[in-house]
Amino acid sequence: MTAGMGNWWSPPFVAQKAQQAVAEQGTNPQTEVSALVNKAGYTVATNVTREDEFLDVFGPGDGRLKVRSIVTDVSEEKQTKVGKGVFIYTTIEYRTENDDRLVAQTKNVLLMYDPSTPRPS
Repeated sequence: MTAGMGNWWSPPFVAQKAQQAVAEQGTNPQTEVSALVNKAGYTVATNVTREDEFLDVFGPGDGRLKVRSIVTDVSEEKQTKVGKGVFIYTTIEYRTENDDRLVAQTKNVLLMYDPSTPRPS
């Protein structure tokens, strides 16, 4: 999970380069989906599963890791024990800066739900 966390320790020029890369890729689908489900009242997030796969070695000669998040599916509304909600399926790719080599990927399932609608006991 460390590879996908914010790099608060980076010098300003690295942070600016990362912001430029995000701006060039356009809108972030994860942010758009999160905004839509929040608008529908699903405001609580619970991570259901996360599976990390390391595909190749990488090191200092590869540059920084680039991260791309792809929303692969959003379920229909489901009633769960904790409330009505949707499951958001995401694939996250980690690529090397210098040769764009895919070195790792993550498959993640996130439940966004409304806690005011729990299933009756």
